[in-house]
Amino acid sequence: MAGRENDSRIAAIDAMEMPGDGNGAYSLACYWARAGDHAEAIRHLRSAVDQGMVLAWVARDPDLESLHGHPEFEAIIDEINELLGEE
Repeated sequence: MAGRENDSRIAAIDAMEMPGDGNGAYSLACYWARAGDHAEAIRHLRSAVDQGMVLAWVARDPDLESLHGHPEFEAIIDEINELLGEE
């Protein structure tokens, strides 16, 4: 968002090699969604949810907006809503 795409990509790739947690996986999902790599974004979002990042606002996070309508993203949102007891 600050116009430093190359620096951001290098930092994201470096972060992918670190031991992760749900917060880190979610941050990487947001980065890759903004960078336009939907497969990587969904892979990291799946990891975040699997590690307990079950948050109602994921469906409204502007960082993930490019994933809206993608079947795998929508399935993750449905799963989150089910886990939270929301319809």
